[in-house]
Amino acid sequence: MEYLYRISNVEKLITFSNDDIVWLSAKKHHVMIKEFIDANDIITGISVFDECLENGINYCALIKDKKILAMGCVERYSDLIWEVADIKVHQAHRGNGYGKAITSFISNYILVNGRSVTGYTRENNLAMRKIFTNLGFELILVSKNLKNDYYSQF
Repeated sequence: MEYLYRISNVEKLITFSNDDIVWLSAKKHHVMIKEFIDANDIITGISVFDECLENGINYCALIKDKKILAMGCVERYSDLIWEVADIKVHQAHRGNGYGKAITSFISNYILVNGRSVTGYTRENNLAMRKIFTNLGFELILVSKNLKNDYYSQF
């Protein structure tokens, strides 16, 4: 099952600042992105990340000591709803709140730009479900196929 969460205004979002989070650029952060992919056995290769960045999908990362510890992106499904997506935390740095920080950063960006925020995860991803709940998101749909049941309308 897939779980869809939503938050629609910045007053409901629990935010905290983290000066280590920046928006990524294919040219400036290419080496760090590749190292992150290799260190975490991410199936999606560097060429896919480069293509996403070049096509306007905004990725951000929490960077410390010139290493990416967590990353995520904004998916634009419509003029009204954008999604927090592809949240990844370096295996060696899980449990430090970095996934929550990235999710909060992206969500705040989406809300400040006048959009509602959605995010989805699978039933067995308890960490991501906890992040959404702790940041003030509400669960709006549980489905076997969110692409057909929700996102296909956009």
